Amino acid sequence: MRKTILKTFTVMWLLGMYIVLIWTFMAAYASPQKAVRVMIDNYNEANMEFFMLAGSFVMSLAGTFYIIGDIKKDYFSRVVERLEEEVRPRLLSRSED
Repeated sequence: MRKTILKTFTVMWLLGMYIVLIWTFMAAYASPQKAVRVMIDNYNEANMEFFMLAGSFVMSLAGTFYIIGDIKKDYFSRVVERLEEEVRPRLLSRSED
């Protein structure tokens, strides 16, 4: 259950960061100067945001490893299934000849 929550957080976090990136790019692209100013400490929140970003980075990294592990496990299980279904019978039929 924890892995599922962590993987969901990772996907949502990466999607959120992509949306922020696109939003910032579009704002800069639409402006006459082709630039935007990003203020990170208007309300003395920069230190808290730093710790939140560092913590979420660690969680996203762990979630990414879990997702990659699932992809690799699924891929290799499909390869083994294919070998057992297609290649093994052909090899056995050749050995009978």
